[in-house]
Amino acid sequence: SAARDAGMKQAEKPIGHKPWWNWECARARVKSFALLRLHRSSNAEIVKIKYIQSNADYKRICDRSEKNYYSSLTSRFAEAKDAREFWSIVRSFRGDAPRKVGEITMRDWVRHFRAQWECGDVGEPISQPLTVQPPTLMEGGCEDVMDRPLELSEQKS
Repeated sequence: SAARDAGMKQAEKPIGHKPWWNWECARARVKSFALLRLHRSSNAEIVKIKYIQSNADYKRICDRSEKNYYSSLTSRFAEAKDAREFWSIVRSFRGDAPRKVGEITMRDWVRHFRAQWECGDVGEPISQPLTVQPPTLMEGGCEDVMDRPLELSEQKS
């Protein structure tokens, strides 16, 4: 095309959330949605048939692309010669930015977990595990009420 002859480059991969999404999937999706819009505006039976065919093609293309991607990925892992190559494949899935949970900074996480091991203002770690006493039952025969069999009127149907 003229754009390619002029030195303009096409992005290597279209924008999409799935790693297997490619230009063939994107073009099939555009075609399918264009026919859907045309069918909604014209309500023509021939357009409906073309849309159904196009949508089936779109799904088939995406399924094939996904299978090919994961098949090649399996091959890449199997052909990894050493740990360095293996981890370079793994890193291709991860983003470059460190993972964050919400807006909590690493300093806040460290402070939080250090506080879990400190007692009050002393700042010394807990030397013995805490023990929890089981709750005591109410006075007046509560266990008799709790241990008696259910009556038919108490059961929900």
